[in-house]
Amino acid sequence: NLGAGLYHVQVLRPGESEPVVKSGALDMDGANRRTVELTVPGPTPPPDSPEAPANSGSPLDHYVLFSATDSPTTRAQLTALFPRLAEKRLGFGFDYQEAARARQVTAIGDGHSVAEFQLIFLNNRGVRVQRLTGTPQEIAGQL
Repeated sequence: NLGAGLYHVQVLRPGESEPVVKSGALDMDGANRRTVELTVPGPTPPPDSPEAPANSGSPLDHYVLFSATDSPTTRAQLTALFPRLAEKRLGFGFDYQEAARARQVTAIGDGHSVAEFQLIFLNNRGVRVQRLTGTPQEIAGQL
């Protein structure tokens, strides 16, 4: 539903005015669709540093991975952990491939919740992975 004209697609990080990535000029005719694929670089550590400081502001510095959203166990875990996630400003979700963009992932639950192959997938991409198990309250304490 865009009118004819010249457009750019850009990605901004919260609180920043400079785009992280910007497309080239898109000449739209007002009738047809266009698909634009952009690659957003992840956070990079400062030079001469083995890793960026913890909690450097990106929600993907530390990602908390839950199992399927329709699971009663996941709902109980999320209810118990949400105050802690908000306090620590941690990104969270349910997709291990999305989690692969993070530097560190905390998997919530045992191998029946988040499958071992998902953690192997993350490790193979250089992501530091830990798994927290126990009751939702115990996990909240560990997080």
